Amino acid sequence: MDAMAKERPVDMQRLFAPERIRQVEAEDAVRTLIRWAGDDPDREGLLDTPARVLRAYKEWFAGYGNDPAEHLARTQRYTAALHPAQGDVVGHIAW
Repeated sequence: MDAMAKERPVDMQRLFAPERIRQVEAEDAVRTLIRWAGDDPDREGLLDTPARVLRAYKEWFAGYGNDPAEHLARTQRYTAALHPAQGDVVGHIAW
């Protein structure tokens, strides 16, 4: 159990390294899924689908490249501005 709780640092550079999987390989994977679903990935209405799917995934997972501390600091500043008398909001939450 303790081994599961240990923090493992994430190497963000490696996570988003371009050599992981190339765009062409990812698009081929989407084409494979389209074939698996029983459709023809080369038909006119689906030709751009692999690229659209990859753009969607890039948008969905864009946050993985962000530093959470930056967002949390901004949230903490915003909360402190709304409730200056409370100071650290987390300390006032009854768990």
